[in-house]
Amino acid sequence: MKISLLGEDHFSVIGTLSTMTWRSVQQGNAASALAYGARAWIGAQKLSPENPSVDYAAITYAQALMLADRSREALPIVEAALKMRKARLSPDSAYVVNTESVLALAKAQSGDIVGGKALARSAYERQLKKLGAKHQLTEIAKERLEQIDTLKARATIP
Repeated sequence: MKISLLGEDHFSVIGTLSTMTWRSVQQGNAASALAYGARAWIGAQKLSPENPSVDYAAITYAQALMLADRSREALPIVEAALKMRKARLSPDSAYVVNTESVLALAKAQSGDIVGGKALARSAYERQLKKLGAKHQLTEIAKERLEQIDTLKARATIP
């Protein structure tokens, strides 16, 4: 109903589609995440980059791509989300640091394990200092760092 009333390129619809993407990523449902994420990202392209719905669509779609083992495709989208968030938010914003954490994992999954690990470690330590160990964004940053450690271990096994 919301889509038929407002259209797929309305910021509210893009936000809803992005949230549906995020939920699908959390549930490990790559097909659903890709479907919602692509729709959100396509609609977001019609908005001004200053609109927060655009970077939200970018980061959630990038994570859907990563879930589907398409990290190389996700890299430029995560980088775009980070650029938009840095233009709009303070450098120590939890959302900027979270986006750096996503970028770190995308880099590592795309082959830059060393660069990804350094960025992930920095993001985790900054979230830990600012938000504390029990905050969801800190826990997610830690999980991404651990995923990179697993990638590194697999890469060094002969």
